Amino acid sequence: MQTLSAEEVSRFLDMAKDTDYYVYFATLLYTGLRRGELLALRWRNLDLGSGKLWVVETAYRLGSGEYRIKEPKTPQSRRTVILPHSLVELLKVYRFDQELLRIQLGISLEADDFVFIRPDGSPINNIGITLGIYIAMSCQGYRKRLR
Repeated sequence: MQTLSAEEVSRFLDMAKDTDYYVYFATLLYTGLRRGELLALRWRNLDLGSGKLWVVETAYRLGSGEYRIKEPKTPQSRRTVILPHSLVELLKVYRFDQELLRIQLGISLEADDFVFIRPDGSPINNIGITLGIYIAMSCQGYRKRLR
């Protein structure tokens, strides 16, 4: 597996800055989480005060398109990830925006809610994000895959 260089990460994030998935992409790239781990991330497993997140669940998609949340496959997959300061600040703004959206919808943001969600509160569509990543990367001339 090839990884993106620091310059490629910066270029990709600049390109993604105006998308709905910018914070998702930034979190994915700066933490090294697997997409399923990021989709299953809940606010209760993210401490923005200490700049840490805990990987305790992963999301996977059934053939029917429905998502299931389960524990990671191995004990080593359950881990604590230290977040860079810039990502913590980005996630704070994102959380504030999520709280405002929920207030407008008459719903409160709960600790058990997923961090990256659709309007109905379910995890965002991994296939759509993956497709968006590959289209964006190919338009920029990338020949590497994000995992």
